Amino acid sequence: MNYRMGIKLKTRTADMAALKILRKYFPEQPLSALKNRIESGDYICLNDNEKYLIDGERLILQLLREFQNAHIPTELFEEFKLANGWEARPMPKQILYNSIRSSRLIAQQVDEDIENEADE
Repeated sequence: MNYRMGIKLKTRTADMAALKILRKYFPEQPLSALKNRIESGDYICLNDNEKYLIDGERLILQLLREFQNAHIPTELFEEFKLANGWEARPMPKQILYNSIRSSRLIAQQVDEDIENEADE
């Protein structure tokens, strides 16, 4: 994969609200690892671990909403793989919303095309 998205928290304080959200989505990871990610300013979620890009986008969207509801500021990044590693840059959240919307429209169109072919 040559492209990925990720979320970082704007704060480096691992408070209980942030840890509770992360624990909900990553129950298999030790609490100390989640805490270290926040305190080090590392990504709390990076969608390169997902089998399909849309699954990673949905997870990121869910996390963004949870943090927003908890009044915890986040930053969304996109990364591109270059010859010497990954280059990261901030990404407007609207790009994520548009990407998910496009994926949904494509899925609906594919479903309609399959139904139309089945009817013929």
